[in-house]
Amino acid sequence: MKPSEIHKRLSPAEQFAALNRVGTAVMSELDEAHLLHLIAETACELTGAAFAAFSLQPVDDEGKPLVPSEGNLFHLAAVVGVTPEQEALLRGMPLGGEGLLTPIFRYGVTVRVPDALSFLRKPGRSQTTESRYAPTGARGAARQATFNYAHGQHKEDLRSFGVPRGHPVVRSFLGVPLLDRSGEVRGGLLLGHKQPGQFTHEDEALLVGLATQAAVALENARLYRLAQRRVEELNAIFESIAD
Repeated sequence: MKPSEIHKRLSPAEQFAALNRVGTAVMSELDEAHLLHLIAETACELTGAAFAAFSLQPVDDEGKPLVPSEGNLFHLAAVVGVTPEQEALLRGMPLGGEGLLTPIFRYGVTVRVPDALSFLRKPGRSQTTESRYAPTGARGAARQATFNYAHGQHKEDLRSFGVPRGHPVVRSFLGVPLLDRSGEVRGGLLLGHKQPGQFTHEDEALLVGLATQAAVALENARLYRLAQRRVEELNAIFESIAD
């Protein structure tokens, strides 16, 4: 491993400064894209991740989900640490379907994997897993493995289906859900690194905190947009009355 690739942890003072920047932005920034990009950058800074991505579930003006919380139709809202070509690729693919992301989107559970390569589907383990959950087949076995992981059972059965061509290499993986006020999954904050064993329990705790701040910021931005629309509607009504 090259020295530049070794996980370098910030000092407590540097961590405090980074978190303070995010906290200040959450209270004042109403540009959703800019805010999520700042939080993604801070996540990389705090954890040493090579890249970070936010995926969000589409919602209406009232904050109600437009798609199920499976992740299949979640969209990329912000990403740092990738090339323009990789960003274009990520924006064009569904996020969350099956594999390591599923516990995050389906069950709202944090996933921290030291080496995603060790979770790649292997013929021997696949046959064992599928026979355990027969006759559900490969897809059903993967879903059952996700359920088990979310409930603390058979974590060795969780599967990675690899990454698409052009996607950044991911070995260390850490992902946490964004939860709204009712505890429903709103999106996910996902970190990756091409070297194994990069993320710690402390990184996980920091990322959960950042995801909570992001969820608050998204709600604030949504309420602001809703209030602005109500003002515009009232102004239109008053103008029509005056006419």
